[in-house]
Amino acid sequence: AKVMRAQPGDQVELFDGSGFQFAATVSEVTRHSVNLRIQSREQVSREANRRVTIAVSLPKGDRQKWLVEKLCEVGVTTIIPLKTERSVAQPTDKALTRLRRCVIEASKQCGRNTLMEIESPQSLGELIEQTNHEVVRFIAHPYSSEDTAASNSDITAINTNGSVIAAIGPEGGFSE
Repeated sequence: AKVMRAQPGDQVELFDGSGFQFAATVSEVTRHSVNLRIQSREQVSREANRRVTIAVSLPKGDRQKWLVEKLCEVGVTTIIPLKTERSVAQPTDKALTRLRRCVIEASKQCGRNTLMEIESPQSLGELIEQTNHEVVRFIAHPYSSEDTAASNSDITAINTNGSVIAAIGPEGGFSE
């Protein structure tokens, strides 16, 4: 209430993280709480019509938070932290909890009412095994040849399919 300078009678918009948003009116402000009166509830989809999953080897420190914020802002559906031989950071449960809080902050900032998911860390092998074959899959590799780069048929598949997954390796690249 202090940060927003909320007063009784002010209109606020809330979201629950699963696609519902609520129009509410501030009814009471006390030192430690704010009471709201819900005026309406509606399901509003602000998500793209395809699921985009990014499997990424997380960078160190504050760059993790920045990465999560930006992926959330551009509409990524799910992040899967990758465990790789050259990973510079291995996410702990505590770090993943902190990153999930960043998702909430970024969602508020960009007006997204469905929260991006952060899954448990996986190896690239586990990711490939668990990925449905109908999903369009990409691996970002700095030394890929032109004949292995995304083709027009890959781009068409993205447009017709509902899901895309991209794997992005660590700073030192994927090992063989």
